[in-house]
Amino acid sequence: ALADNKLEDRAYELNFAAAKLAREVADQFSTPGKPRFVAGSIGPTNKDLNITGSTTFTEIKSAYYEQAKGLVEGGADFLLIETCFDTGSLKAGLVAVEQLARDLGITIPVVASVTIERTGTMLGGQPIDALYASIGNHDLLAVGMNCATGPELMTDHIRTLNEMSSHRIS
Repeated sequence: ALADNKLEDRAYELNFAAAKLAREVADQFSTPGKPRFVAGSIGPTNKDLNITGSTTFTEIKSAYYEQAKGLVEGGADFLLIETCFDTGSLKAGLVAVEQLARDLGITIPVVASVTIERTGTMLGGQPIDALYASIGNHDLLAVGMNCATGPELMTDHIRTLNEMSSHRIS
């Protein structure tokens, strides 16, 4: 989405600076009894693989990798790939973070969060059980939902995730 403002070439720089600033503030307020953590947020994107085909897996994976690298090297404790409306794009983000973890030789905790529309599916047509079947093999800190319908229409989807998931639910 940085391309909308002609900032795509600054993704690493902006994410690094944001995470560094958040890390400094978190450290100021962190105590042994109440540690503070920095979540690096990636998403949502305005491109997708399965609906309009406005990007490729390789392109979106590369963009997610660059963002994740800036956030992690800037001091984020974990990454939140959020407001995903397309399973293919989320999968590209997860693969990118896994590659970054291998490249840096560290573990990078990830929370995957998707948006289910009033239709009961993601924009690409995947219901929550199909989404989880696609990403359940990844090492996730948590999987969950945000946005779109509000809490009253999320209950059944959260229940389904809870019944299927071996991960924490958010």
